[in-house]
Amino acid sequence: MKKALLVVAACAALVPGTGTAKGPVGSARVLFTPVPKGIVAGQAWNVRFRFFFHDGSPWRISGLRPSVTIRNTATGKTRVFGVVEHSSTDYAARVRFPSAGTWTVTFRYDTRAEMGTRRLVTVAVR
Repeated sequence: MKKALLVVAACAALVPGTGTAKGPVGSARVLFTPVPKGIVAGQAWNVRFRFFFHDGSPWRISGLRPSVTIRNTATGKTRVFGVVEHSSTDYAARVRFPSAGTWTVTFRYDTRAEMGTRRLVTVAVR
């Protein structure tokens, strides 16, 4: 357990100011830029995603077509945002929450395959 915590801490040090997906896909983790504190409706969240194995080495996964889905927990309204590949370990998206409320953010690893999704975070938007 201590070793796992050290690996997560080492990965977090590689990408400052990141969150970690609640569960890995296979033996990898996705780290992401956290939502800005006090985000308001219409404000952009420029989020970057990086992928690492549990040992801290980069997971090179060129060619994926990931997406980010946001869902308003009160209304069920959803929006899907495409994610752009910058390198084999670095992907990015620009997400805008259209209205105030509580939103869940889900990351899908590839829109063409059943690679899985991960709920990243729940956000209170003003």
